[in-house]
Amino acid sequence: MEHIESPHAPAYPQPKVPVLSTELYDGLGLASFPDRRGFNERRLISGDFTEHPASETAAFLQAWLYFGTLRETLDDFGVPQRFITIDPESEHGVVDTSLLEDSVALRLQALRTQFYSGDPLAWPTYYRIEDCIRKLLIFCSFATVPGDKRAFPAEWPLSPEVDLSLRLLGRCLASSLYPALMFIIPSNTAFFRFPPAYFTIARMQEAGWCPREISMLTETLSPCALHFASRLRRARLDHSSCSTRLCSARQVDTSSYRTGHVVEECSCGFIGPPFDQILTIIRRKQIPLLTIGFDQVKQTVTFDVEAYTGKQVYVAFSHVWSDGLGNPNSNTLPRCQILRLHNLLQNLSSQSSVTHLFNIGHFGTFYRRLKNRSLRFWLDTLCIPPSDQYAAERLIALQKMKDTYEKSYQVLILDRELESSRLFSSTENFMRIAISGWMRRLWTLQEGVLGERLFAKFKDGFFEVHRLNRESPDTLSFEDLKTMIRYTVSPSCEIESIMRNMRYLRAAVISKPERKMFGTRKEITYKNPEDAKRAKEAEGKTNSVAIFEAFKASVYRSSSREDDEFTCMASLLAWDMTGLRDLPLDERMHHLLSKQARLPQELIFIAGPRMQRTGWRWAVNRFGNRTARQLKTELRVSGEGTIGELGFTVTFPGLILPDAFDPSRCHDFVTRVDQEPGQDTVSFFRITRHEEFENTQYHEPIPGTKMEIRPSNVITRQMDRPSSCNHDIDAITHKHEEACFVVVYSTFREGPIQNVPTAAAVLRAPKSALQDRDSDTGIPSSFQYLATLEFLGTVPQGMHTPLGRHDPRLLILEHHARHVTEKWCVQ
Repeated sequence: MEHIESPHAPAYPQPKVPVLSTELYDGLGLASFPDRRGFNERRLISGDFTEHPASETAAFLQAWLYFGTLRETLDDFGVPQRFITIDPESEHGVVDTSLLEDSVALRLQALRTQFYSGDPLAWPTYYRIEDCIRKLLIFCSFATVPGDKRAFPAEWPLSPEVDLSLRLLGRCLASSLYPALMFIIPSNTAFFRFPPAYFTIARMQEAGWCPREISMLTETLSPCALHFASRLRRARLDHSSCSTRLCSARQVDTSSYRTGHVVEECSCGFIGPPFDQILTIIRRKQIPLLTIGFDQVKQTVTFDVEAYTGKQVYVAFSHVWSDGLGNPNSNTLPRCQILRLHNLLQNLSSQSSVTHLFNIGHFGTFYRRLKNRSLRFWLDTLCIPPSDQYAAERLIALQKMKDTYEKSYQVLILDRELESSRLFSSTENFMRIAISGWMRRLWTLQEGVLGERLFAKFKDGFFEVHRLNRESPDTLSFEDLKTMIRYTVSPSCEIESIMRNMRYLRAAVISKPERKMFGTRKEITYKNPEDAKRAKEAEGKTNSVAIFEAFKASVYRSSSREDDEFTCMASLLAWDMTGLRDLPLDERMHHLLSKQARLPQELIFIAGPRMQRTGWRWAVNRFGNRTARQLKTELRVSGEGTIGELGFTVTFPGLILPDAFDPSRCHDFVTRVDQEPGQDTVSFFRITRHEEFENTQYHEPIPGTKMEIRPSNVITRQMDRPSSCNHDIDAITHKHEEACFVVVYSTFREGPIQNVPTAAAVLRAPKSALQDRDSDTGIPSSFQYLATLEFLGTVPQGMHTPLGRHDPRLLILEHHARHVTEKWCVQ
């Protein structure tokens, strides 16, 4: 575990991983190692670990999958002795990964030299490395340790520590290959997703983490990042009433809400800006800006209110109401909180020296500092009327929220947990922000996205969130490789990618170039090539990128009031909110989407409760959808779809499934597709229904599944199938007048990546629709369910066993599917 960064003063020490035997990997080939040790690989890969005693099997699995993977991927730099150290508590020593970073860098440097020199062994070497990591991925995806209640098909007799070490190693190797070789070959290992270890989840549960937070983080973070997060010390909240889909501890009931004081013992009175001035500015559809003045001699507090004219510099606060800085009754706060805001603004302005303020023309800021007057600021509690009596003014203020944060010079995050934590490494700071309550709210999504300069208040200072651009050099020295590997394996890489996605969303939703502190305007620039590439991809389809990124970003966020989610997202996307609050909740998403002429076609792959309106059953009816499990696949906007009277027209590659098969009655099935004419090969694809909600009785899809195909007229029904899949053939066939399709997010032209699930959707249509389809609107088809499609491999014609693992739950279609790229009018 030594290669994984540790937080300051961790909640628990790095676990020790015992070496289970002196009989380590012999270096004579990974594929034949089980035979040399007396193990049947076929039984192991089918989930049967009972051939030998548990202790013997555990020692073999470690030797094969850990030390064997190290040796085969790192060659001489991966000999087992480099990764073992003596420990008095372990008979055979413990695993020590202190040299892993150097070893990976040395191996990748040698591999790069092979490619650059034209060595004919370079490609076979790379493929061998990828296959080793893939084998480890397959086992980590279908097996877990005893006690883990997640839906894994098998349990292996490993300790939680050894299980954790396998997942961390797989993540390290897979994530290192891509950046090191990205200018040479397109490495597929970047898409390998290793499930988090139960060891980490159990530690988080023991530490009192919210079940919702654990669920969210296990779905979004790698084993490395999650392990780092689990070791952070955190203030405890009461999560006894929380579930995996909702954090009750952070919900707000406005009827019983109590505004907090800076300290509990304080009982000072409430004060606020002149309310009539706030209303006047809002009615003019302008942004009210506030200034706090504090006379230290008289101990008096005053407010100035002014309208934003386009020239002032101001700070917009972003906070979570559950932390106590809201007020559902009036535009006031306790005096102690007002003084706290004054001090925060003074401290924020002191980040710039007097010389710097003069150089950039901020004479007003310098003057305010001298007069003990705060920077201009905006805070929702003081600037948006909460009373229903002023509903019209409240709606105007909400509609101006996008402008308010977009035009601010700085956005300052206030979060109780962050303010109780000290600043340490960037990795720790980013992780604390990522797991904070601030990151879980819909309103703060808008505020964080639109703020050009986003700062978070910690106990001992401010942290600039968006300072995360990194260069990717074309040529890499050994030290460059080490630095890159350290970064890609670091949890910081994943957390920064979350923040970077917020920047992509910002680039798509901002209405004009950002203001400089003084003078002219500037455009967004990117140092990282990937950032620039994604910004370029957004050009020409900015609105669709904004809509889809907003949907994705809202997945793990919620609002205190259910009806606020539509107002918040409509504000972010600058959609008209007129009449929105008068509609029933189930009608609001249709009201918003139906006004858009074009939408990102990837919206059909968003999970959640779907509309029951004709022509709209492809669309979810909520933002956030915290009750639904999202697809764990890569999704970006590849094109735009059009909304018409018949449905949503999109263009995707797909498979036309064989006749007489009804996928709606089957959870998991495999179909085969002939390759291009003249190629004597056939490809196998596995389609797995995505269970969006927790009451599923099926397991997660297992990458790398092996199956045996036995001929039959329609399908092969394998024996020993769980009762949930034990269908009769009649139950899973349908009338020949209908055809079924699987539309897929990724294009086959780019080449499917073996064992990496891709987003898909199962559709159904009358057979006549294939012949009578309109070239503009496409094949009219009804949305059935979300799924994942996994490419299992390509084999010569006549072979019935593609590479992977045997799974008795699978239904095997005997007849071939047909690959097409079509327009689909999804209803």
